[in-house]
Amino acid sequence: MPEYVELTPVKDLAQDYQDMAAAYQGLGYLESGMTEPLNRFAEKMLDFSALLKHMASGVASTEWPPLTSRTTPLSTRF
Repeated sequence: MPEYVELTPVKDLAQDYQDMAAAYQGLGYLESGMTEPLNRFAEKMLDFSALLKHMASGVASTEWPPLTSRTTPLSTRF
């Protein structure tokens, strides 16, 4: 029997973002002309989901979760 996991609203939202990222990746496989842009968008959604989970964990840390995307974070561009 699966173990019951209590989800807070933020963790539930993070899971929703993961699910939506998977849907966009699936759509990217169906739309051959838009695969790369859809996959990039899905990667950003996964990054945001990881950030939400990190913030919901309550850990007082300056270390953020690793980004899945290949782009440079905006804060390091300036």
